[in-house]
Amino acid sequence: MLLVAARPQRAAYVGEVEDIRTLSVLRILTLGAVLASYPIAINTGKSRTDGFIDRAETPNTTCPVFDVLKFTEEVAVLPPGFIDCNANSIPDDCDIEWGTSLDCNFDVIPDECQVVGCELEDGVHLIEFPERDRIAWFPERGFNTFNLYRGDLELLKMLELYTQDPATIPLAARSCHLAAVSLADGIVPEVGQAVYYLLTGDTGSPEGSLGADSNGIVRRNDNPCPPPPALSVSVRTDKAVYAPGEVVLVEIDLANLTATEVITLHFPTTCQASFRVEDLSGAPVYNNPQNCFFIFTQLVLQPDQTATYTDAWPQIDDSGEPLTLSGELVIRGVVLDQVPEPSGITGISIRP
Repeated sequence: MLLVAARPQRAAYVGEVEDIRTLSVLRILTLGAVLASYPIAINTGKSRTDGFIDRAETPNTTCPVFDVLKFTEEVAVLPPGFIDCNANSIPDDCDIEWGTSLDCNFDVIPDECQVVGCELEDGVHLIEFPERDRIAWFPERGFNTFNLYRGDLELLKMLELYTQDPATIPLAARSCHLAAVSLADGIVPEVGQAVYYLLTGDTGSPEGSLGADSNGIVRRNDNPCPPPPALSVSVRTDKAVYAPGEVVLVEIDLANLTATEVITLHFPTTCQASFRVEDLSGAPVYNNPQNCFFIFTQLVLQPDQTATYTDAWPQIDDSGEPLTLSGELVIRGVVLDQVPEPSGITGISIRP
């Protein structure tokens, strides 16, 4: 997904970037604070002269155009018998049209009203501003780490240069191999400037795609992150969505990604890998205890070899009490031989 942050010269600035059709949600950042979210409609309906959008799927429901000027002034026109599963007085299809609710399986039912795991498995990286200085994204399953690119929107419009060189472009930045679902980024664009963000997933093999433009052409990555480290840490669970109290089966893979190099890891105990559970802010939820003997051990990984460790989490916290949280969580696998510990992540959902 492409995310744009801007410090606009006027409230109507959002209209100047409407042609960036790759956006599904455009969040405007002014003076360091999110002012509004503006969804770009892609094959979901057509604009009318009165400023409303008709959805082809539900022609009796009309949703106001959700822009800066109407952020606090407009409400949806509520037709007779409208469906509002999340009880927020907005028709469900308007929630989806505006981007205030996700619909990862495209059934025009907000995902918070269903038990669905495709937020974590749909191959789409959802990114947002949870705070004025932080970028966050969902822990898309199948990726161990993530690469976050920041660029100058003006150069993107002029040159179609999606990933830009931080050494030559002041507004560009590149954060690589992040075993996290957020990153502090304190940049505030100057008046009239805008930056955008692109996120890719990293599986230890070639980097994931930047996505496609409005013509279906995959975006070029002209200034990619370097290859991942030789030692890859990845995490798998037996499924994406769990009921409260259900046991989560965890597998941690330590892989030697090189074709010729032998990697030898040395450990001070018999424990070599472990996992932790975190919420999406990075706060600890559970730290897997281990019964380790203080005996030096080592692991030798031949080229292209993988060692797998299996464990389980019975959805308890560190005090042994049943977990009371629900929603999305991060499972972090770590190697215990180095400081800082190499790690990889995956996401799960806990739904009542």
